[in-house]
Amino acid sequence: MTEKHLQQQILKTIGCLPEYRLFRNNVGMLLDINGTPVKYGLCVGSSDIIGLKAVTITEEMVGQQIAQFVSIEVKSEKGKLSPAQENWLQMVEAMGGVAVVIKSITEINKIIREEV
Repeated sequence: MTEKHLQQQILKTIGCLPEYRLFRNNVGMLLDINGTPVKYGLCVGSSDIIGLKAVTITEEMVGQQIAQFVSIEVKSEKGKLSPAQENWLQMVEAMGGVAVVIKSITEINKIIREEV
């Protein structure tokens, strides 16, 4: 399965859940009509799919919700993370976000139940 197809499946499966808002994040650079480089996307290393997950806080903030940052890197079965991607995922996780790598459709539901 291609990364593109897997990305589409993730967006369909997780993105339709009411507590999630997910977006495709393309990162790169193009030249404008004057030849000036224009960067797009969050930053080098940021994940393929990013978004928010509604989380209900307990105890002192009972009933309130916060938005937890979600970062999903999509790889083919043989795909490997670049150092920049590893750094991004570690940063997201260290700051309390959800940072995962998905390599197959079967991992999607496991992540919904356990981590995301």
